[in-house]
Amino acid sequence: MVTHSQETSRIGIVLAAAVVSFALFFPSIGAVQNYASGISEPEISQPAVVGPAELSSAEFDALQGVVLEDIKVKEIIAGQPYDVMSYDFISNINDKPVVWQPEIHINVANKTQITAVISWVENRAASSTVTKIETHPMMPIIAPIQAVGADANHGYATNYYTGTNTINGLMLSHSVPTVSGSNINLYWGVNAIESSAVDANACSAAHFADAYFAQSGALWTGAGGAVVWADTAVSCVSQFPSFSASAGDTVQFKIYVDTSNRWTVYGVDLNNGQQFIKTRTGVNFLAMKTNDLNTSVFMESVSSSVNGAGLSNPTGTAKQSGDKGVTWSNWQAAARNDETCTNVDHTYPYSSTQEVISGNLASGGSATWNTVRMGTYYPAC
Repeated sequence: MVTHSQETSRIGIVLAAAVVSFALFFPSIGAVQNYASGISEPEISQPAVVGPAELSSAEFDALQGVVLEDIKVKEIIAGQPYDVMSYDFISNINDKPVVWQPEIHINVANKTQITAVISWVENRAASSTVTKIETHPMMPIIAPIQAVGADANHGYATNYYTGTNTINGLMLSHSVPTVSGSNINLYWGVNAIESSAVDANACSAAHFADAYFAQSGALWTGAGGAVVWADTAVSCVSQFPSFSASAGDTVQFKIYVDTSNRWTVYGVDLNNGQQFIKTRTGVNFLAMKTNDLNTSVFMESVSSSVNGAGLSNPTGTAKQSGDKGVTWSNWQAAARNDETCTNVDHTYPYSSTQEVISGNLASGGSATWNTVRMGTYYPAC
């Protein structure tokens, strides 16, 4: 199989000098207001989503060759420097049987990301063909909060898990909000970090095994939105799977360790059936750190100019899993925190007119993020 090092060793363009981050990184908060669950609720059983086997090195190399020989891909690259960053899989839950198609993500000159979907002929990768190509603006990174010699410059509003149960899965369910404007510049989703990680190392691919971190969610910039995922192996650079959802659709984002002990990043639209999945082997720990802002549902401002009025307030509910995604139950406890782009923390309750989050994800509750307040009080610097 392709290891994380084999996958990322192909990245030659230097991303450390970039200036935009889509990763949440915070220190753990000491004095917080916890919302402990007083409700004993039976667990919800769901079919565990187990993705396909990871590609072998030979398969990955062959599929890269297929993509790089595609005429449209050649036109987009047009002699510019490029790096093959990662691959994942997409499929549709309504297909019987479900057929997972690999897709490859290419960074072109730190400006454009190519997502190439492949009709895969198993055991004959070189005979596969490119069936779909999408392009997105490349979203490079800056080192996260707590990273050595680095400062964060984004604003955040976080509802984070503070329960005492050992967990290896988090799920966010929500109805896709309505977009009515442009240049929204907000990112909303779920993230998790392994139990023994040093948070400062979570975007360093060299610490893939001992500080693994992943996130899955929706990013709204420009004229619309897109689903993204990121993790330690790609240095927290956002990857754009081929995935579409309409306003009002029910979408779930999950991060969990599957029954094969693979860390899994996953998203599904329960209305149109589209789903994506990325799995990783070789992580040292199979549980998530709790009472940490990196194990949470979050909203992040990614620009100093946030048009919160252009997006209806997203509302979500959350579940936890302690058995590798087989059953899901309410969050045992949770706390909320807003943080300015200059790293000033506001632990709830602090202001009835400035708090971004109303409600709380603990105990089966729902929480709503106020996008106008996010842009007014917590834009990026």
